Amino acid sequence: QRHLCMHPNGKNVYSLSEITAEIAALELQPDGTLKQISMQSAMDQPLPNYAGQPLTALGLPPNYIAAGDIVISPDGKYVFASIRMIREISVFGVMPDGNLMPICFARSQGTPRCLRISRDSHVLFAFDEESSFTGGKGMIEVFCWDECAKQLSCVASQEVSGMFVGSVLPET
Repeated sequence: QRHLCMHPNGKNVYSLSEITAEIAALELQPDGTLKQISMQSAMDQPLPNYAGQPLTALGLPPNYIAAGDIVISPDGKYVFASIRMIREISVFGVMPDGNLMPICFARSQGTPRCLRISRDSHVLFAFDEESSFTGGKGMIEVFCWDECAKQLSCVASQEVSGMFVGSVLPET
């Protein structure tokens, strides 16, 4: 697991695996330990079975999915996760027991490494790292979250060159 976010209730934690794009729903225990509630894929497609395959030339496991980031809406109702390899942003509803329910999946124009959400939970910013998908340039994408329609839509994008955009913006 590489990325995580904490629910505003201070009890639930969600962790995203960069390699397999799986989300672990965890519950903070009184003694400070974490108890796993569930584990599920952040993708809308099945994970290929690469059991027994050798490492890639870059030294990565062949099932490296390159998940990018995970954030929770300020109201605690939704979790958003980005998957760079398949250029996708997943949206999950947070259930009362802390489990996640898939709601929708939105395509990204680039490779979304970093996510930030507005205080009103209606705007999601995706910072795409420089890649061949974007002509070697970074990109900032602006998504609108329509809670009623349960739809995440890209409404704007802006190229940003000459820097790694995944680490330039503070929390919104």
